[in-house]
Amino acid sequence: MGRRLGYVSFGPVVAFNAGDAAASAVQELLREASVRKLDVLLIQPPPGAETVETALREQGCMANRIYSYITATAVLDLGTSEDALLGAMRATTRQNIRRAMKSDLIFCESGEHDLPGFYHLMEMTCRRQGLRPNPANEDVLATIWKLYHPLGKMRLFVVKSGSEIVSAGLLLAFGARACIWKIGWSGRRRESKPNDLLHWGMIRQAKEEGYRLFDFCAIDPSVVAAANRDSVPTRLMKSPSFFKLGYGAAMVPYPTSLVFFRHGCVRALYRLIHPLFRSRG
Repeated sequence: MGRRLGYVSFGPVVAFNAGDAAASAVQELLREASVRKLDVLLIQPPPGAETVETALREQGCMANRIYSYITATAVLDLGTSEDALLGAMRATTRQNIRRAMKSDLIFCESGEHDLPGFYHLMEMTCRRQGLRPNPANEDVLATIWKLYHPLGKMRLFVVKSGSEIVSAGLLLAFGARACIWKIGWSGRRRESKPNDLLHWGMIRQAKEEGYRLFDFCAIDPSVVAAANRDSVPTRLMKSPSFFKLGYGAAMVPYPTSLVFFRHGCVRALYRLIHPLFRSRG
């Protein structure tokens, strides 16, 4: 017999430091999980909402040791000039941006008609990195677009070589934060640095529109630690995390992910054995 698994990404969301609201939101979340007969609920609390994490733990949630989560992100403060942003970058990143801007590549905003093309690029990128695409298919992506784009919360930006899309990224907006949620690259025009043009274009766009923060959405803390020691192995220099660090963003840890089991006996067993497992984020 199968087991039902639920996942909450950066939720539940309440006003920060509102203890009563956090408790109510957590109770409603667990009630909904019970109604849906979810055997296991994995929860990534929202950054900065300590009251939510406290309320979750008070209701029996425990540190997640069974599933790997992203544990940190990289955030760029946009409250400065473009020259200052460029000055804070790695020298090679600045050089790549300048090379891209001198090429024939064009950065621009696109729309729903280019979603299939974007998804294809994202699939190609995932294959090169040995990952599964998320969202899992074009239909799911189209549904998310229809929910968020009309509100101005999701936008598609592309880098083109003539009529061909070489690189593309989906930007999500949340409050004063612009987040680069998903990217895709065909692997072509490497010498012209299309991905650097894409990221710099979206950073400039977010700054021009008044966003205060640019969020790269994920970064590997081990790469940050190696960079701080000036001892990044060659294999990590080719990683997405090392690429993101080139923009001068600061690492921001995410809250510990939590897990909730619907059945009390399973919760009791997990409480006994979970210290034996290595932390999963």
